[in-house]
Order: sequence, then C-alpha cells, then structure tokens
Amino acid sequence: MDSLDFYVNQKRKNEDLLRIAQITQSKYKYIRLVAFVVALVIPFVVSDSVFVSALFFLLGISAFLFVVRRDILLDIRIAKIESLIEAATQEINAIETDQFPGRNGSCFSNRKHAYSSDLNIFGERSLYHFLNRTHTAAAEQLLANWLKAPASKAEIEKRQQAVRELVSKPELLIEIRSLAVLKNRNKEKNDLSGLDLKTDAFWPRLKIAFGYAVAFSLLNLVLIGTYFTGHLNYLFLLAAVGFNYVLFSSLYRKVTKQAEPVLGQSRDLCFFEDFIAVFEREQVQSQLLNDLAREFSAAGESGSVVISRIRKLLHRTDHRYNLALQLVLFSWCYADVAFLFDYWRVQRRYSGFLTRWLHAVAHLEVLSSFAVMQFNQSWLFPSISENPIQFVAEGLGHPLIPSAKRVVNDVRFDDRNRMLIVTGSNMSGKSTFLRSVGVNLVLALAGAPVCAAKFETGPFELMTYMVISDSLNENVSTFQAELLRIKQILDASRTKHNLFVLLDELLRGTNTTDRELGCKAIVRHIAHHQLFAVVATHDLSLANMEQQFPRQIRNAHFDIQIETGKMFFDYKLKSGVCQSFNASMLLKEIGLDLNDASGDASRN
Repeated sequence: MDSLDFYVNQKRKNEDLLRIAQITQSKYKYIRLVAFVVALVIPFVVSDSVFVSALFFLLGISAFLFVVRRDILLDIRIAKIESLIEAATQEINAIETDQFPGRNGSCFSNRKHAYSSDLNIFGERSLYHFLNRTHTAAAEQLLANWLKAPASKAEIEKRQQAVRELVSKPELLIEIRSLAVLKNRNKEKNDLSGLDLKTDAFWPRLKIAFGYAVAFSLLNLVLIGTYFTGHLNYLFLLAAVGFNYVLFSSLYRKVTKQAEPVLGQSRDLCFFEDFIAVFEREQVQSQLLNDLAREFSAAGESGSVVISRIRKLLHRTDHRYNLALQLVLFSWCYADVAFLFDYWRVQRRYSGFLTRWLHAVAHLEVLSSFAVMQFNQSWLFPSISENPIQFVAEGLGHPLIPSAKRVVNDVRFDDRNRMLIVTGSNMSGKSTFLRSVGVNLVLALAGAPVCAAKFETGPFELMTYMVISDSLNENVSTFQAELLRIKQILDASRTKHNLFVLLDELLRGTNTTDRELGCKAIVRHIAHHQLFAVVATHDLSLANMEQQFPRQIRNAHFDIQIETGKMFFDYKLKSGVCQSFNASMLLKEIGLDLNDASGDASRN
C-alpha cells in the first residue's frame, strides 16, 4: 500500500468511526432526558412514599451523572477522531496539491547564512515548509538547526536508522500528526520553556508566602467560626478578613507575578503528556529512538504520568481566574497559594527532567517529520562516507518540484573531477540543477532521505553564491553584496578543505571586462585550493579553463532545441560546452529589433 492509499483508508476508517460516535452521542441526549425525568418528575407523580421517591431520585441522578460522564469521554474521543481525519486530509493534500500543513520557518531566514537564503531553505514553499510536521517551538528551532549545519557521519547514521524505523510505523506517524492537529485546534501554546523556571530565588519567597497564607487562612477561619457562634459582629468580621487580605496582598502579588510564565499553561501540557504516552507504549529498536524513549523514564517513573501530575496541579492554580471562587473561597482561604506551593514543590523535584523531556520530544518531532516525508515520497537514504573527495548522485532531482514535472540528472565528483562548469541558455535549468545538488546535500547531511536514485557524499560544508541583492537598510549595493559573499567563500577556503561551493552567474553587478577577469580569478582560486564546486555561467570564456586545469575542471551544459521557431528545453545535463543560446530570440519576442543599428542616433 502506498502512502496516498494509506491516508485515504485512514480517513475513511475514521469517518466511519466518527459517524458511529455521533450517533451514540445523539442517543445520550435522549438518555439524559429520561434520567432527568426519572430523577425530578417521577418521584412526585408515581408514589406518595418518601422512600420510593428518594429511590427514583437517586437512580435518576446516578443515571444522569453516568451518562454525562460518558458523553464527556465521547466528546474527547470525537475530537481525537476528527483530528485523525484532519491529519490524514492534510497529508493527502500535501501529496496531491503540494499544500504543506506546517509553518514555513520564515522566522529562521538569514540572508547572511552560508546557503539557506540561496537554496530557499526557509520561507513560503521552502524546504523547511515542505518538511515541517513539528508542533512545539523547540522542535521548530531544532529542525531549522539541522537544516543549517551538517551533522557528523555517526549522528547522520543514527538519525537515518531512527527515521527508517518510524517509516515502518505509519499508524504511529498519523497519531503523532493528529496530536499536533488537535492541539492547534485547541490553540495550545507550543512553547513551554517557562515551565522549567529556575526556582532558587523564587522558592524561598513562595515558602514565606505559603506560611503567611496558612496563618491568615487559619485566623480567618477562627474569625468566621466566632461569628457563627454569635460572639462576633458581621461588620467586624468583614473588616478583619479585609484587613488580613490587604496585609497579605503585597506579598501575594509579588509571588504570582514571578510565577506568571507558568500560570495558565495547564492545557498546553496536554500535547506533551499525550506525545510522551504514545512513545512510552511503542516498542522501538533503533539506538536513537531507544535513547530518546529512555529519557521519559529517567525520573524513575513514567514521564507522561509526571507531566499529567504537573498539568493537574497547574489546572488547580487556574482556579485563581474564577471570579466566583475568588470571592467565595480565595478571599479568605488563600488556597491558590497552597495550589501554587504544591505545583512548585513537584516542579523543583522534576525540574531537570522537564528540560530533558522537552528536548526529547523536540527530537522525536523532527525525526517524525523526516519519516513522514520519506513515507510520502519513498526516496533514498544517502550513503555518507568519511572520504572528503566523494560525491555521486544518480537520478538527482529537486525535492520541491512535483514528481510529474521533475527532471533528474546524474553528477559525479572525485579527486580528478572537483569542479563542474555548467554553461547553457537562459531558462535551460542551470540554477535548478545547482539547487537540486545543494538542497539534497542539505537533506543528506541532516540525516534525511534525498530525492535521488543513488546518493553518496562525503562530510562536506556547503556554501553558495546564487541570489545576491542589495540592501537599503544596510547601505549595501548589489556589487558590494557580491564581494562580501565571495570574500566569505575565499576566507573559508583557506581554512576548510571539505567545502562544496555552488556559484551561479558570478559578478553580475559589474562590467563585462572586469567580470570576466574576476570570474577567472575566482575559479583559479577554487581550483588551487581543490574545492568541490559547480559553477553556472553564460560566460563561455570560463569553459576554456578546463584546458588550464584538466585534472580538476570539466564542462557540462544544458541546451535548447528550436523547432518551427519554438523553444524546447529537456533540462538534461550533457557533457561539453553549450553551443546554443536563446537571449536574442527572447528579446525579439518582447519587441526588440536587434538588427536595427541606427537606434536613437537617427532621431537626433
């Protein structure tokens, strides 16, 4: 069964379950009504016996409460079923219409990064957008970090093993996706870093506040008892309780203000509780998944149970926002301080574990994102070599181009072929080829599958020069921006010997003569430092440098076919230098007469 069939079947199965659940829920409405009648109507109509009336009342109330509880549980089940349906629908849309369900990662964009801006790693319809199935802020940041820097060979292989195992568990993947869908629907926060506040400075103040709360609560209780025995005036009671509240309020406000980052987050913990519970039930084999799963039992008990306990304690502190409870209970009892004290006592005990669990959840989310991509696409896990002079790709395509439109190519680099100079006409596929190499290299070195039939690579560090623009905010012209990026590459080449460089149309911001001289100087520098590089250019003079460096440089090209005045591109990489160009034809199509030499001179 392919991925699309799996999601369609999951959607249909859960739609059937949803219909059954909704029918059951409608029956509960009638049962509640019957129970209500039994409890409140029949006892006064059927019998004059107090015993019989009380019996009917108790039976009716018991049945009513039982059905209400079952209805609440059914509501929870319906919400989970609906989230499974929505998760399956999102993946169907991702496969069929390229509608990516996750955030696009635009907040991680950095034009000064070595390659992320040129390769469209972040932003709308980017690689990050395509991959992302994470929910928490920590996981979103971790995914960005993995895409911005290569991992070691050992770490890549551990990630690949984990992703392979997750791919074999599609039901687990869709359940994880449904958790994120459900929590997004509930508008739960995805950043719980505040839960692990450093408590050294706060804990002493909270203990003092708790002591005062107990003392004032007992005093108020004595005052209330004295009032009910008739020994205290009502107005004096209100004045005494109000005076105690004023005395305590200053310390109370300081305590609650410092605790504000965690107050009101009880609902937000549901995702972590459910996510951890899912992995605690799952039997995993790969080293990385085992290591992460063991984190959830590092405290000596189930991580989901501890999270549940913390969530319930936080939920009790949420009662402080209830106006009725504030007036009736917390105005004299200060129970919310006791609730906060209970929470912080548990939080201090598990403080270090909370950080580890959030870290483990983030890793599992990112690995699950890679696994969903692989399950949807059925691509290849690349082979990572320690050999720094190896790069082989066959059937290489751009991951973000739909498979029906994707054209694949083969490319190979080794000790005798370190640089590829690619010439070609406009729109022939040069830039897309460079991005195909770069994006797949990013995926490979992050531990993800790649869009290729064969992919072997060494531990490269990637740098690019492709989309260079000016910056008004930074007062940087286009040519200055080009120079800054070139300097960044040249500086790195002097200290790093595993660079893989992608260069697209060098020095576009200067005149033809200087550009030719500068481009050749850059290519010579790369050749002398024996870097791996792909250089895309319209400048045929660069192709002549193969003669100067025959053991390092080779030429390849993308060409154009013209039939009955129409241009056709096959986007296939071919050996040698391009002999066909199309700029003149394109200029004629927009109305320029290239044969008119007189120009404006004839009109002066």
